[in-house]
Amino acid sequence: DPRFARNADRLANRDALEAGLSEALRARGAAEWLALFAERQVPAAPVNGIAEVFADPQVAHRGMKVTLPHACGVRAEHSGSPLRFSRTPVRYGASAPTLGQHTEEVLSEVLGLSAGEIAELRAAGAV
Repeated sequence: DPRFARNADRLANRDALEAGLSEALRARGAAEWLALFAERQVPAAPVNGIAEVFADPQVAHRGMKVTLPHACGVRAEHSGSPLRFSRTPVRYGASAPTLGQHTEEVLSEVLGLSAGEIAELRAAGAV
């Protein structure tokens, strides 16, 4: 198709190109496309969702799924660190904090604000 012969043509006809590719790609599943691309030495890789990522055998082998306690009282799954050090292994604490969970500590311990100053910020709606 001459509309897509050169990169400039593809850019000029991007909407048509994307529409055509979307229609063609829906005709087969990801595994089939990956196999066809591999046969023709076309570099390609799947874009996995979280479930597919954690189901991958290599991800499981590397211990990349970590379950940590969360402030809400549940255990939450996270991506682990890809770094592996024999003498200094990665240590995990807890899940990401909830909104405002550490506000008091940051204001008092990091910024050095007094309890009265923090109360004023709360009363003003700044915190």
